[in-house]
Amino acid sequence: MNDRITVPNDATTYTEYLTQRCLDELAEYRAVRDQADAVRAALKESMSPALWKEVQQLVDAETAAAYHWADVCVAELGRHFPGVAPALRIVWKEHIISLKLDDAGRCCLTQDPA
Repeated sequence: MNDRITVPNDATTYTEYLTQRCLDELAEYRAVRDQADAVRAALKESMSPALWKEVQQLVDAETAAAYHWADVCVAELGRHFPGVAPALRIVWKEHIISLKLDDAGRCCLTQDPA
């Protein structure tokens, strides 16, 4: 990813920018998730129950690996920004990881961005 990142200078606009980034990422996640759900449904229809069970075991293992990779990414953020590392870890483990999908980009704000 070589996209240049530009951000606004004032705090209010910057907060709005970050909120919009979360909402944009959420929209992309939902689009990819919808594609995955469609592929999953088609595969399930074309497989025997035994084979489908094996596929689900693979998906479960890959999902667990993805969660662990996210933990690695948060740990790396902390390593790069040691002054805020404890806060990053706490917010990740105690708040973000348990967010409901519809709260992404909206929690912890004084008003809803929508």
